[in-house]
Amino acid sequence: AGISGPTVIATIFALAGASVAVFSLMFGRIELLLGPDNAIRVGMLSLAAGYVVAAMATTLPVYWASAILYGAGIGLVAPGLWTIGMARTPSNMVPHAMGIMTSAIYLGGSFGPLIILPIRSVVGLHGQYFVAAGVLMAAMIVQMTRARSGRAAN
Repeated sequence: AGISGPTVIATIFALAGASVAVFSLMFGRIELLLGPDNAIRVGMLSLAAGYVVAAMATTLPVYWASAILYGAGIGLVAPGLWTIGMARTPSNMVPHAMGIMTSAIYLGGSFGPLIILPIRSVVGLHGQYFVAAGVLMAAMIVQMTRARSGRAAN
């Protein structure tokens, strides 16, 4: 799709970053409207949609749309997970929990490429995005199933 060169790649990252910022700022309103679990689910759906769009992209504007969808997803999922994590953490453990969550983010950024490279070698560049979307959807289904079974047990 001719997606190369530092300016083009930087533009895609800038759009994703701007989308993260906008949706992170909107998270509070969205959470009040949908509840924390559903706000995270919407974010996961947006993130997965961004991956699917990236997998099918053949032009730069489609990659831009992918970056915006992906950024919206991260902008909802990240503050949602922080909110839930901090709400469930005893106050004396919050600094430790924040350190663990921050470490997880950066370890994911470090080890993510090592995990995706073998997958990419099997399914290709576009296929890796389909795999990522599938993993996200599977995680969301597991979370929803566990939430339902937890409510049924109460």
